[in-house]
Amino acid sequence: LVVLGQCTTSPAHEAKTYSVIVLALHHLMLSQQEYNKDVLRHMDNAEKLITQLIEADNSIVGRLVKSHIVRRRGRIEEAVLLIDPIAAQIKQELVVYGRTDVQPYRFDFDRAMLHFVKMDYGPAAALLEPLHAENSSFNAKVLATAVSAACHAMKPEPDAERSAALLKTMGEEDDLGRMDQAIVLKKPTLMARTEPRLLGYEIFYIFGHLKCYSPTLSTSRDESINWLQARLAELDAIAAATQFNISTVATAVAGVTDPAVVAEPVEQLIAATLIAASICALKDDLDRAEQDLAQLIEACSTKPVQLALADKDPYAKPWAMYELAAVHIRRGKYLAAKSLLQTVEKRAKSAKNPFSFSHMLAYKCAGAIKVCDDSI
Repeated sequence: LVVLGQCTTSPAHEAKTYSVIVLALHHLMLSQQEYNKDVLRHMDNAEKLITQLIEADNSIVGRLVKSHIVRRRGRIEEAVLLIDPIAAQIKQELVVYGRTDVQPYRFDFDRAMLHFVKMDYGPAAALLEPLHAENSSFNAKVLATAVSAACHAMKPEPDAERSAALLKTMGEEDDLGRMDQAIVLKKPTLMARTEPRLLGYEIFYIFGHLKCYSPTLSTSRDESINWLQARLAELDAIAAATQFNISTVATAVAGVTDPAVVAEPVEQLIAATLIAASICALKDDLDRAEQDLAQLIEACSTKPVQLALADKDPYAKPWAMYELAAVHIRRGKYLAAKSLLQTVEKRAKSAKNPFSFSHMLAYKCAGAIKVCDDSI
C-alpha cells in the first residue's frame, strides 16, 4: 500500500493510473467485509479515488471499476450508464482492428449482472444467452448458465422448464475454471429443488449483490431497507413452505424412516435461513441473525439432518459459521469469532467433502482472522 501510494504521484502515466485503480479496488474490497467497522469510509475513499482518475484521463478501466463501486452503493442506473458506452466502444475498436476472434464477453456479463441486481431478469437473460451458447468461448460459461437459469426462475412469469433445461447443461465442458467448478458442485442440489428461485437468492448472496442494497453504503437508506425487507419476507415464505422450522428441524427429521424423503425441503429450509440471516445482519438486526445462524449450525451438526443432506452441496454450514463469526466480530467477541473462523478455514481448505465456493470462503476467513488477531 505504501508503494502504491508513492506510485499515485508518479510522472509515468500507466504507473499512476493503475496504482490509483488498485487502491480504489482495495478500498472497495474492505468496504464489502461483513465485519469491517469502517465500511463507509472505505467506500467513500474508493469512489473519491476513481472519480478523480476519470476526471483526469477518462480511463476505460477506471470507468469499469467505478461501475462496480457505484453499484455497491445502490446506484445501479449510474453503473449502467458507465458500462454501456464502454461495451460499445470496445466492440467498435475490435472491428476497427479486425479482431473478429475476440468477443467482449466480460462487459456483457457485467451488464447482465447489473440488470440481475435490479431484478430486471428478462434483459439479463437476453444478455447472458450468447455467453453460454454452444459456440461461446466465454471462460465462465457455467456461471453464465447458472445466472441465466436463475433469471428464468425469478421472472414475474417464471419459466421453470427453461430454467431446468439450462441447469441440466451446466458443466458439459471439459476444461472448467475455478468459479465454474464451484458452481458445478451445486448441480445435483439445484436439479432436485422444488423452489428454483433459491438459486437466484444464492447468487445474490454468494457474489455479494445483496450488499448493493446495504443501508450503510447506499445513498438511499430507506429504499435499501425496504428492498432488503421485501427479500427477507420472500425467503421467510420459502422457509415456511418447507413445513419445517430451523429451531426444530433436527427433531422433526429424526422421526422420519427414510431421510431422503425430506432431503429437498430440509435443504431449502437451510439455504433460505442462511441467506435470510445474512440480510438481517446487513440491516443491523444482529439478534435475529445470530439466533438463526446458531440454530442452522446446530441443526446441520445433528445426525438426522446430516443423513437428509448426504447428497447435497454442504456449503450452508461453513458459510453460516463465517457469518456468525462476522456477527461476533461486530459485537466485540473476537475469541469466539476466531475459533469459528479457524474451524471454517480448515474445512474450506480440505479436499474432503468439498463444497461450492470453498476457495472464496477460505479467503474471506483469512481476512477476518487477521482482524481478530489485531483486536484481541
